[in-house]
Parts: sequence; C-alpha cells; structure tokens
Amino acid sequence: MVLQRNHVIPIWGKACPENTVTVSLAGFIRSVNADAEGNWQVKFPSMEAGGPYIMTVSTGSQQQTRTDIYIGDVWLASGQSNMEFPVCALKESASIRTTANDQKIRQFKVHEGLANNPSDE
Repeated sequence: MVLQRNHVIPIWGKACPENTVTVSLAGFIRSVNADAEGNWQVKFPSMEAGGPYIMTVSTGSQQQTRTDIYIGDVWLASGQSNMEFPVCALKESASIRTTANDQKIRQFKVHEGLANNPSDE
C-alpha cells in the first residue's frame, strides 16, 4: 500500500455499530466509535515519504494487520484503451523487464464496471 505523502491520511472502514475502532500507523494511534451503520474514519497527520510501516486496526477481540506500507506519491492514471497497453507488447519488453526492479512501486488495476448508484465496492 502507498499513502499520499504531505497530506492528511484518512483511514476508514466498517465495524459493528457503536464499537470502538483503534488504528495504529507509524507510531500514531487513533480511536473512534463506529456510527449506527458501522461506518468509521480516523485521520493521521501529514507525513513525509518513508516506510515500510505496519498498520493495525482493532475492535474488541478482532485485529487486522497490514504490512509493507509506504508513504509516498500516489499517481492515478486514466484514459481509454491506451492505458491498458502492456509492456510485453513492446519490442524492448525483455530489456525493460530485466532492468525494472523498483520494489517500492505498487500498481493495481480497477476493474471496469457500470453502476446506476454509488457503491462502496
């Protein structure tokens, strides 16, 4: 995971309604009560680039931990089919793949879908 540097960092989720949720990240700890629908959100202060960090989210006896979290730059790339052009289709793909070895880069693809109403998914 990469969280945007130099901006307040919001973390949110769902829990049992009214339960206390505690989140720790990079030495900071935040607690909040989930609302009547179970929604919660905490905010961590703006941080400089760095990591790797560990984030722990707990409520009651349940706990989730995420590792390998960095604070850095988050880039969103969007477009049409040109944004889906694979590196393997390039003539130079073999040399690009052997020299591309930056373990701090994270990439994910949002799957396409249509919805008539906003969704949390």
